Amino acid sequence: MLLIECQNCRTSAFTEDPGITLGTLACPPGSGCCEQDHDHDAAANACPGGHGACPSPDNCPVWLGMQPHLENSNARDLSAGPCKGGHCGLGVKNCSVCRPLKITVIPGSVSVQRSIGG
Repeated sequence: MLLIECQNCRTSAFTEDPGITLGTLACPPGSGCCEQDHDHDAAANACPGGHGACPSPDNCPVWLGMQPHLENSNARDLSAGPCKGGHCGLGVKNCSVCRPLKITVIPGSVSVQRSIGG
């Protein structure tokens, strides 16, 4: 089970299909969120990547979301401080993502199977 939340207007929705994420959430008119008549999944997936500086490095939601992984010894190239950029997100130059969404896997909704073998 996935919880999908718009970080702009706080609208949320649940889905059990990981293939349907962005299209599951409909932000209300007047919320200030993207109201363009297009497929938000397709727009986000068309993002070219290779982005430069973060528009708000000291308060970047992408970077702040990564901070809990700092305690993970396997985390790659993460350190405290401002966002280093290079990511996709609302307000990032040349990025086609038009809604800042947070997708959370609901604890207990996913089963993990042990792999046997080498």
